Amino acid sequence: MPYIAYVARIVRGSALEVLNTAYIRTARAKGLSTYRILLHHALRPSLAPVVSFLGPTTAGVITISIVVETVFGLPGIGRFFVTGALNRDYTLVLGITSSTAH
Repeated sequence: MPYIAYVARIVRGSALEVLNTAYIRTARAKGLSTYRILLHHALRPSLAPVVSFLGPTTAGVITISIVVETVFGLPGIGRFFVTGALNRDYTLVLGITSSTAH
């Protein structure tokens, strides 16, 4: 939830930047509707910064959830991760880490 405002700000800034490019002006000059310009020409390039922000953010949220599960004793993947780290079960720790990074 805390990242929604930041993502919206990134989308807005990126969309404004994309809407000032030459190919958007060309699409307007062709007479395309604003909806079509936004959907077909401006959406994909304006989402690139959002995708690059959401990768590390997702990893951070999952890491925080592992810590919260462990601190409050909730059942979940966090307990397995901490148990594996304390028992030096490297295969388990790497498996959990690689599954949360994707």
